Amino acid sequence: MATKKPVVWAGIAVIGVAAVLFSSQGAPSDEGVTGATGAAERNQSVTTSPPRKSTLDSADEDRIKFGEFELRDAPSTVQAQFAPKTYPMPVLSHRLSLKNSQGDWAALIDETWGNGQRRKAKLWTFDRFWSTIDRSFACFQDIEVDWDALRAQYRPEIEEGVSRGRFAAIMNRLSLALMEAHTKAIDKRVAWRTPSAPGVPLLHVGGWGIDSHFGAGLTPLPDKSLLVYTTVPAHPLGLEPGDIVLGYEGRPWSELWPELLSLGLPVTGSWGSSPLTYEHAWLMAAGLNWHLFDTIDVKKFGTGEALHLPTSPMTGLNEKLWVTEQLEIDGVSYPDFKNGQLFSWGIIEGTRIGYIYGWGWYWDAEQEFNDAVRQLMYEYDTEGLIIDFRFNMGGDLTLSDPGLGLLFDQSVQTIDFAERCNDADPLRLCAIGDATSLMIPGSPSSLYDKPIAVLTGPGAVGAGDQVALRLTFHPDARFFGMSTNTAFNLPAPVKLRKQWDAHIALADAFLVSASGEEDRSFDSDYQLGIHNTWGGEHHGRIPSRDTTIEGEVLTHDPFPVDYPVWLTPEDVAAGRDTVVEAAMQWIVTSNE
Repeated sequence: MATKKPVVWAGIAVIGVAAVLFSSQGAPSDEGVTGATGAAERNQSVTTSPPRKSTLDSADEDRIKFGEFELRDAPSTVQAQFAPKTYPMPVLSHRLSLKNSQGDWAALIDETWGNGQRRKAKLWTFDRFWSTIDRSFACFQDIEVDWDALRAQYRPEIEEGVSRGRFAAIMNRLSLALMEAHTKAIDKRVAWRTPSAPGVPLLHVGGWGIDSHFGAGLTPLPDKSLLVYTTVPAHPLGLEPGDIVLGYEGRPWSELWPELLSLGLPVTGSWGSSPLTYEHAWLMAAGLNWHLFDTIDVKKFGTGEALHLPTSPMTGLNEKLWVTEQLEIDGVSYPDFKNGQLFSWGIIEGTRIGYIYGWGWYWDAEQEFNDAVRQLMYEYDTEGLIIDFRFNMGGDLTLSDPGLGLLFDQSVQTIDFAERCNDADPLRLCAIGDATSLMIPGSPSSLYDKPIAVLTGPGAVGAGDQVALRLTFHPDARFFGMSTNTAFNLPAPVKLRKQWDAHIALADAFLVSASGEEDRSFDSDYQLGIHNTWGGEHHGRIPSRDTTIEGEVLTHDPFPVDYPVWLTPEDVAAGRDTVVEAAMQWIVTSNE
C-alpha cells in the first residue's frame, strides 16, 4: 500500500491510496416483517426474498438538517443528534421500573421495536462486524475483553431469534466492550430516530452537542453527582446553574446506569475511550434518561434542599440547548453552528486575552481556525491565548495545519499511525510511515511566544484529541481541565446495511518521540509541566514503514493536563467558568 497522508474526514479514514471501506456485498436482505412482538421471529423461517419496503426506506432518511443546513458531511455522531425522531412507535402496553425483572424488560424491548431484520440478516451483520474487529481493530491494547467469548455468548442467541431492539442491544454490547468512541455498530432507526418518550427502553450515554430532551447540561462532580451548569430558560423542573442532580427515585445515578445497562436496553449516544472518560460519559447522561423514571432527585444550590420531583413536566420539551461543558465567555459567542461555523473567537471582555472556541474539524474549520489565530496574533495586542477544545466533535486533524503553523517557528514531528500487521496477534501493530506528512508546518517568520492555555475535556474526540496533542509540542502551551476522550486513532466505516452506522478504529496513533532515541511515551499521571514529558523541544527519529510498534500507541491512555480543574457549583451559579478563570490567572501570572 503506497504511503499517503492519512486524512480523517467526517469519520472516514483515508490511508494510502483510498478510503478503507468494508463492502456489504453478499449480505442478505436486511428487513423482515415488522411485527408487534419480537418473540414471533423465533418461529420465522430463514429467507432471502426481497423485504417489504418500509416507509423509512427513502433518500430522505439520510438527509439530516439543522434548520435548513444539511449535515451530510458531518461526522455520524453529529448527524445522530439531529436525526428527526420519526421511527413509528407503538403504544406501549405497560411501563417498567427497576423493580421489574430482566424478562419484563426484554419483553418491552421486543414490543417497542418489533422484529427488524430477518434472522439470516442479523447473523450476517453480527458476523461481519465481529470478524472485521477481530481482523483489523487497532486498539485492543489496555482493555480487558475476551472477543471470542462475546461471540460465543451472543451468536447462539441470535440464531434462536431476537427482536430488533434486542439485536441492537447486542451490537451495542460488542461496541461498548471495546471502549473506543469511534468503534461501534448502531441501528440508526433504534438509536437515532426513536423518540425517548416516557417508558421507551432506550438508554442514553454521553450527551455532548445539541439537546432537546432534558434541557440542561450536566457534568460530573468528584462524588459522581451531576452539576447543572446550563439550562434552557424556565426549565420545566426549575433547574438552575449550581443545582445538583443526584439520581432517580432515591438512588444515585452512579448506581443506576450500570443496572440499566445490565438489563439489556439498547444504547444511544457516545462514550469515552479511557476508563475515566467512559465513566464520565455515562454519568453526564443522567438527565437524558429521565424518561425511564417517575421522579428525579435534585439538590438546590441556594438552599441545599433535596427535592424529589416528578419527571412528568419534562414531557413535550422541545427547546434546543448546546451541551458542551463550557460557559459562554463575555466578549466571545459560541460558534454559529446553524450556519456552518465551527470556530468563533475574540477578546475576553476587559482583558487582552484572545479566546478561541473550536467545536470540530470539518466544513470550513481549516480557514476559520487559521483566521482566528492570525487575527488574534496580528490584529490585536494580546497577552495570551486560550484555545478551548473541551468540546470538539472531531473530523480531519490536518485542517489544523495552517493555524498551528502560525504558532510555531519551526516544523515539528508529532505522531504517526500504526495498523495491524496482518497476523493473529491483535497487539502487534506496524507503522504506516507517514510521520513526515503529519508534522506541524511551522515557519521561522511566525511564532506566538506568549502563554497559550489549552482547555481540554472528554468532549474532545478523534481530531479533537489529536489537535490538543499537537499543541503539547508548543513550548509556551499549558493544559487545563480534564483528559480528552482519548480516541487517538483513524476510524473507517464498516459497511453493513443502510440502517446501520458502523465504524472501526483501523489505525492507532503513536508519538514519533516514543519510537526514537528518547523515550517520551505517554505518562498517565496528571502533573505540572507534563508538556516537557512528551512535547516541547523533542525531535525524535521518524520510524519507517512497517516498524513494529508495541506498547506505545495512545488510544485509551489518559491525556495528561498541567492543571486539573473543572466546573464547580459556586462558579457556575455565579456565571463563572472555573476552567477559564484558572487559565486566565495563569496567563496574567506568566506575564508578570
